[in-house]
Amino acid sequence: MQIFRTEGVILHALDFQEYDQILTVFSADQGLVKFIVKKAHSIHRKKGVTTTPLTRAEFVYRKGNSDLLSCREISVIDQHLKLRKNLESLEAACGLIQAIQKSQFQGKPAPLLYQLLLRYLDAIPLFSSPEILEVSFRLKLVRHEGYLALSDQCATCKAPLSVMHLIQGENFCEKHAMGRGFSFSEEETRLFILLAFCRSLSELQLFPLPLGFHEKVHQFFDEVISLA
Repeated sequence: MQIFRTEGVILHALDFQEYDQILTVFSADQGLVKFIVKKAHSIHRKKGVTTTPLTRAEFVYRKGNSDLLSCREISVIDQHLKLRKNLESLEAACGLIQAIQKSQFQGKPAPLLYQLLLRYLDAIPLFSSPEILEVSFRLKLVRHEGYLALSDQCATCKAPLSVMHLIQGENFCEKHAMGRGFSFSEEETRLFILLAFCRSLSELQLFPLPLGFHEKVHQFFDEVISLA
């Protein structure tokens, strides 16, 4: 039987039966995949060392008759130990992998999104307040999936806009939003655009998140992803 290799980040580890584990992995070339790891908790392996969520590794596996791939070997590339040194970094990193799990389908390749995930995971330990990176990643993910059609004009009347009223990823003026969707102030609108389109992550350290902005972006993310 043919042997395959892929690189990926472990998103979730589920104990299965007495010694085995089922791993959910976001891979570089196949998107979300699930591996069955036999004897993951046996005395022949160091328990949890190579199967901890957030670990980046190379997986050697075989394909069978189901979507569950048989993992033969795991070689750690980066355990991202710096992400585990404080609660803020760990929460931001977990927010990233939760966003991947909510938005991606099994077997759907997303190589650019995988590289984006690695970039943000590497940046989180460099930030004293990494929450802004988690918000930025969600907005970039929505863009990647094609759910964000920002314009400086109302989608209905084409009136120029300085604030956003987002409904299913489209921008409307206050009149045509009619109280629906998510409304952002002028300050929030500027920050939203910056976080969604920035190329340099280091500049984000200069911008504090307005009160309630994090929660509003989470709600927006959940709504547009649920429509997919």
